[in-house]
Amino acid sequence: MKFNFQKNIMHASGLAVGALGVKITDKMLGNLSPTVRGLAQIGVGLVGPVVLKAKAGSFVESVGDGMVAVGAYKMLEKIPALAGITDMDESIGETGYVIDEGTDISGVDDLDESISGLGQDDLDD
Repeated sequence: MKFNFQKNIMHASGLAVGALGVKITDKMLGNLSPTVRGLAQIGVGLVGPVVLKAKAGSFVESVGDGMVAVGAYKMLEKIPALAGITDMDESIGETGYVIDEGTDISGVDDLDESISGLGQDDLDD
């Protein structure tokens, strides 16, 4: 599979524009609940490319995908049962375990002596 740099940049740009579209619609629909705003953003993301007759894989379709993804996230983060999921970055790594940071590694002193005898002639065989 060949990596198409231009196509991937256009797709990523479309997703970013879609995320920006969510921000704009948040301001326009600011008086509505987060659930209704999220549903509206998902709807615009799904219907927009169809109304504009966007081709599959086009920039416009990527914009719609970005709106659907961010709109769904913003809607779901307000559901109490899922609210803790958005705080994952704060809890990752908090295991309570302490890692021994000592520098003693058994066998390292012996390793130096066994390697020191190797030369280029030994590797060419």
